[in-house]
Amino acid sequence: MSGAHVAIIVLNYNGWENTRDCLESVMALEYAGLSLFVVDNGSRDGEAGKIDRWLSGVSESREEMGAVGLDECRAVAYTGARGSTGAEAERRRKWAFLLANGVNRGFTRGNNMAIELAFSRVDPDYVMLLNNDVVLKPDSLAILAAFARGSREIGSVQPRILRKGASGVVDSLGQAVYRNGRAKDMGQGERDPGPFGNVEIFGTCAAAALYNAGALKDAGLLDERFFIILEDVDLAWRLRLCGYTSYCVSSAVAYHNRGISGTKRFWESIDLVRSYNQNKNHLLVVLKYYPLEAIFNFLYLNIFRFAAALISGACLGRNPFAPFGGIMK
Repeated sequence: MSGAHVAIIVLNYNGWENTRDCLESVMALEYAGLSLFVVDNGSRDGEAGKIDRWLSGVSESREEMGAVGLDECRAVAYTGARGSTGAEAERRRKWAFLLANGVNRGFTRGNNMAIELAFSRVDPDYVMLLNNDVVLKPDSLAILAAFARGSREIGSVQPRILRKGASGVVDSLGQAVYRNGRAKDMGQGERDPGPFGNVEIFGTCAAAALYNAGALKDAGLLDERFFIILEDVDLAWRLRLCGYTSYCVSSAVAYHNRGISGTKRFWESIDLVRSYNQNKNHLLVVLKYYPLEAIFNFLYLNIFRFAAALISGACLGRNPFAPFGGIMK
């Protein structure tokens, strides 16, 4: 199936082996009209070079683009994916791109850089955010794109995401939100129910989510104050406020090895990074979208989140108040 052009974005951070499996699943997709954007977020051990060599191996040629944007990341374009013929080969003449950051710019900025490049270079109809530890079934993108094209009001769709390496266990059937500001991946850890149709959900899990490009332009890209964690929930709020809907298309399937990529350093292994971002970002979501009544009804919980963000942020040497500047933007 082809038709709608899809830009697939994969972010790597110290996770080359997972990323390679992810890219191989992208190459196996039964969908012709796609472009691939891979971002390396300042990984160690020469992982940007490994990605470069892999992409060169599945392309006919490569071209150094030099520094792009204000981030001054190194960019490479790859021409002529193997297996493309005729008109489709011409359409995919510049079919893949690598953005190599010198530092870790987080999930939000890393993905936004690729989305901005995709908008300027290939003008896609849809953008798919794909975690590097996700593997797609070959027919998944075709199923998602076919359903998404059914209505202009559909802002995002996701597959039935299952746990990689855990047979028959759900990872996410979509995002749900609660009165206390909590957000949750529905069905996580439960037995796989199998295909159950196309169900409207609050928002899609960005581990494997297909976004309408027009909807992203209306609602805005990922809020970079989030860095990691809950950035997809924040985007889901904005999509809904702009009048768009989200769905889980359960006949499409992906497999996710859940976790923050690259948590190898000691200070990361004790979850200071997760604690800081999780508590800070819960507060950001609550302050941006919840009425004052809800904030005060769960004031004890919000005070705890703020204290936890302060402590973990101070341990990491970060200004804990900085993300709350201009909170209503």
